[in-house]
Amino acid sequence: MNHETSFKKYAFHRHLSSVFFGSRKAAVITSLFCLAIAALLYIAYLQVQEAEHVELPAGRVERTDPTAAHVRATASQEILILNSYHAGHTWSDNEMAGITNLLHETAPGVTYSMEYLDCKRHPGHEHFEALQELFKIKYGHRVIPIVIVADNPALEFALTYRARLFPRSAIVFCGVNNVTTEMLAGQKNITGLAEALAALDTVKLALRLNPATKTVVVVHDYTSTGLATRRETEQQVQEMSGRVSFRYLEDLTRNELISQLKGLPKDSIVLALAYSVFKDGELIGHEDLAGFLSANAPVPVYGVHRERLGYGIVGGSLLSGKLHGAEAGRVALTILSGTPASDIPVELKPATRIMVDYNQLLRFRIPVKAVPAGGVVVNRPIPFISSHLYLVVSTLLVIGMLCSGIVILGFAIYRRELVENDLRNAKAELESRVAERTAELKSTNEQLYVELTERKKAEEELGRLNQELDQRVRERTAELSRKNAALETMNKSFVGRELRMVELKQRIKALENESHTR
Repeated sequence: MNHETSFKKYAFHRHLSSVFFGSRKAAVITSLFCLAIAALLYIAYLQVQEAEHVELPAGRVERTDPTAAHVRATASQEILILNSYHAGHTWSDNEMAGITNLLHETAPGVTYSMEYLDCKRHPGHEHFEALQELFKIKYGHRVIPIVIVADNPALEFALTYRARLFPRSAIVFCGVNNVTTEMLAGQKNITGLAEALAALDTVKLALRLNPATKTVVVVHDYTSTGLATRRETEQQVQEMSGRVSFRYLEDLTRNELISQLKGLPKDSIVLALAYSVFKDGELIGHEDLAGFLSANAPVPVYGVHRERLGYGIVGGSLLSGKLHGAEAGRVALTILSGTPASDIPVELKPATRIMVDYNQLLRFRIPVKAVPAGGVVVNRPIPFISSHLYLVVSTLLVIGMLCSGIVILGFAIYRRELVENDLRNAKAELESRVAERTAELKSTNEQLYVELTERKKAEEELGRLNQELDQRVRERTAELSRKNAALETMNKSFVGRELRMVELKQRIKALENESHTR
């Protein structure tokens, strides 16, 4: 059995080899086919490698504007960055990433230092005096042309201690809520970007997606930033007061906020503003807050910060920390290039974008078509063909080549099977004919044997008869010889008699003649 299996495998490999390499032409075609498939697979591999670096929209790294590349410092200079909060706070981390990425990409000669003020853990700013003493030791003897301050506490610190720490430095602020002329009164060599949250646009989007809404529950903490975002929101949504009511939650602990969220009616929505600290001092990040609100609120949650998208909020008209920080870095480089800060106007309305989370739309049964034109739907299943066209095309080419190869091989195998079937039929017919001929030959041989036997017997009988005939011939010859001898004797006797009779006749005639004569 094993021998038979091995023989079949050997026969299969031999037949397969003959299909691909049975002739020089087949070998050339096979080699070219293999090279083409290898090339297409390599192209597909490169496309896959490229596709692996394409992240889903919810986690896409926002790139800075490539036009910023032309803004470069004329010499190696230093920038001091004051971060209001701590490492791990998503919004300020993204601001820092936007600033530092821009500096690395467009001005590698510019160095920077970064200081954290930790105002989420110390919202009363009781540590500012100690910090200014520390910064005076660290930076008092250095000339720092630009100080970038991120968010309200850092701006407050910089303006309060500017004369002691940064008297000749230009100040560029970002992430500052509720910027007013009073806030910058008497200040020179200062510019920046306000963190103007698009609360009104977010509420309009929420009402478009949830038309049955009657109450907007606004959640914010009671830090300076949280209160600033509340004031800013109250100013923006005044025009909406006749359509929906706004309810601003008081300062609450985690458990108290959970209780408030779980009791919300179905005709309400949640709007999350700046919120990083609970009433009891417990900190919470942007992503964690979004997940916390979404998990405990039975109604849709909307936000104004890009950092919360994909973690539980439905969406909103969102401001991105990375883009906001990058724009602040671009302003700083413009100043380093020679433009006075006073000539650069304060950006009071930074760019926002309407973005929603597809998963939350599904959760609350909100149709995608309700999203305004130009809005971005993240985490939405992306058509693979449109997002990886080259990969799809190269894969289809590979599949086409493989299919064509399969068709060619199938056709070759089909033709080979036809030939093998013809050979099998011819072999069977030949075997049948050989069997028939063998049977005929066997029958003929048997007949010949019988005939030979009979002929041998006939020859033997003929020989015997010949012997008998010879014997009879000899006997007959002997008898004939005797008879001939007797006949000769008789002939001789008859001739003698004839002669005597002739003589007698002659005598008789002579006598008659004599008698007649007489």
